[in-house]
Amino acid sequence: DQQQGKLLSRVAGTDAAVMLAFTSRHLLRCYPAGHRVMSDNCDPSTAWSVGAQMVALNFQANDKPTWMNRGKFSANGGCGYIRKPVYLASPAPPGPSAAASRSESLEITIVAGSGWENFKDADLFDAPDTYIRVAITGNVTDAQSCATAVFNDHERTGPKAQPHFNESFSFTIDEPELALLLITVYDKDTGTQDDFLAQYCCPISTLRSGARIVPLYDGKGKYAGSDKQNACLVVTSSRKQHVAPDQVILDH
Repeated sequence: DQQQGKLLSRVAGTDAAVMLAFTSRHLLRCYPAGHRVMSDNCDPSTAWSVGAQMVALNFQANDKPTWMNRGKFSANGGCGYIRKPVYLASPAPPGPSAAASRSESLEITIVAGSGWENFKDADLFDAPDTYIRVAITGNVTDAQSCATAVFNDHERTGPKAQPHFNESFSFTIDEPELALLLITVYDKDTGTQDDFLAQYCCPISTLRSGARIVPLYDGKGKYAGSDKQNACLVVTSSRKQHVAPDQVILDH
């Protein structure tokens, strides 16, 4: 058992191969440190990256690590466990193209939103100044994020209240079997912290190329919206696996 703070320090001071060798033969459980009296959580990405089998969280927190955890286990319908990638379960000395053979490119386009009437009261004086943050998380190597421009047509309801972005973001992902796509929706504020509106998280490995309707959830993991209409985003995605040089077959 390891507190997450101690795990972070051990990962920083220990060769990664040593940690992977340990978790391939032993169970490693880590949990939030006792000084987290507000029941917040540490980012579980570090523990997942070294093959920890059990990463405990404070579920009452409903924070970003909790959203990531829900997204990660959505790959199996939330039934309680998922298999580690083979390279974490049975680590072997990597060849020169081991990482390259796993890496891939991902392009995400945030097209538009619907059901924004559910956020009409997020701002006291005007319609919410909406922007979307697109992040790759779930492991240490691939952590990165981008954000759209802010949308505000000054309408709280009706067609003009629905945001449109048509912005694309490209990512290079080295560990797609661990990586998660985290989409968060915010109301841009001036002088204060931006207001969180909704979120969605899923494993990169479950994404298929094409267009889709992405449901949005509140901080507690419930649908963001009313019984009549839930908020959602129209998103397109494209995945392309990289081919290592030694895997290319030439036609003579």
